[in-house]
Amino acid sequence: CHTVKDVDGVLCRYKKILCTFQKMQSMSRAFEHHRVDRNTVALTTPIAELLIVAPEKLAEVGEFDPSKERLLEYSRRCFMALDDETLKKVQALKKSKLLLPITYRFKTKMDSPGLVAGNSVPSPAVPPKQLLPIAECYKR
Repeated sequence: CHTVKDVDGVLCRYKKILCTFQKMQSMSRAFEHHRVDRNTVALTTPIAELLIVAPEKLAEVGEFDPSKERLLEYSRRCFMALDDETLKKVQALKKSKLLLPITYRFKTKMDSPGLVAGNSVPSPAVPPKQLLPIAECYKR
């Protein structure tokens, strides 16, 4: 799988993996099939979810400008735009396998480190160590 550099690439990769997941019924096999790391996809999942579930919120987030921010930072902004109503829609679609049942960790607006989007159970308040090296991938 080639390196994703923009919002279209994120959405395209997400949809390919989703399609494969729906056929294989296995997240790990879908990631393996596309030769992409689960954490890499998890970090950009908010972009795809926003585009699929609430494209009208993109105006709130603004355009992605690769000269001003990394894709990871844009993904965080998309995550912040997911309100409770949108998150409920996302959860329903994940349950019916119309979205990838993947979780991602970003600090919420209240900066509570224990919350994980996509999980109803709070995660331990230990920052995930494996996220840092993936963030480095998005540096120019």
